Parts: sequence; structure tokens; C-alpha cells
Amino acid sequence: MPRSFVAKVANPEETFSRLKQWADANGYAIRGNAAEGTFRGTPSGIAGLLIGEISGAYAVSGNSVAIQVYKDLPEGAVANALSKYGLRLIKAE
Repeated sequence: MPRSFVAKVANPEETFSRLKQWADANGYAIRGNAAEGTFRGTPSGIAGLLIGEISGAYAVSGNSVAIQVYKDLPEGAVANALSKYGLRLIKAE
């Protein structure tokens, strides 16, 4: 399961705001700014029970955001969670 993800949005001016919406809705606290930072939190629901706390870092560049987490996460679940906020997963490693 991957630990690194890259997602894109259609409008570069919305990249950080979409990331922040995703983080807020999924219980993650962001520390940082529109260019880079860290996040930490426990997802709600069954994911939170199964996976527990997730922490990582992000870096925004243009209309893409690179997300590095410190746990193995299922690619499909990450893609679904991001897509709800206009972030399209384009790479997972």
C-alpha cells in the first residue's frame, strides 16, 4: 500500500483551499501554509478504527499537491476521499 500521493485540481488558485476542505472534513489538523506543512488526525468512522491516527506532510505546487503519510494507506480509499473535494489522485507510490 502506498505512502506517497499526488493529487491535482483544475484551478491552481484552489489547490490549498481544496486540501484544507479535505483535511477539515476528515478530522485532520493542518499546520503550515499554502505552500507546505504537516497534518495529523484520526479519520472518522470505520477508517479511524482500522487505521488510527494518520500524520504526514504536504507540499503544494501549482495545481498539484504532494502528500506523504507515515502509514500505508489503501489507494482506492484515498482517491475516493480526495475526489469528494475536487482533488484527483494521479499518482500513488
